[in-house]
Amino acid sequence: MSESGNKSAEQLEHEAEFLKKEFEGVEDVIRSEEKIKHDLEEREHELEDEARREREKHDHGHLVQVTMVVNGQPVVLEAEEKEKLADVRQKALKETQNSAQPPENWEIKDEAGTVLDPEKRVAEYHFGKEVTLFLSLKAGAAG
Repeated sequence: MSESGNKSAEQLEHEAEFLKKEFEGVEDVIRSEEKIKHDLEEREHELEDEARREREKHDHGHLVQVTMVVNGQPVVLEAEEKEKLADVRQKALKETQNSAQPPENWEIKDEAGTVLDPEKRVAEYHFGKEVTLFLSLKAGAAG
């Protein structure tokens, strides 16, 4: 082979090496873009899940923060608007460990002292986001 043929082969080998490095660089860019795409898809799923959870919370009714004062002892509960006051009363009695008297012996009053119907749902009273209620034994219930 002539010297110019060898030189041309060297040039071709250098060009091949250059292209190999360029190709590796392109592969790195592709991997990087695939990782970015994967990360974005993952974040999209996280946001969709979070949105679904928020919708489920909304679909199940709004929560009302109820501070229930049981014989002077306050306890803070979250109640769904669809819950009956009787259920909230039950939770408050359990939380304050007042189990000596059955729930029916406890009356629920608002801050004005009005006795509330335990069979009504929280939403029926339009308490808003939070309310303070009072539980006390009915007259004669203590024995």
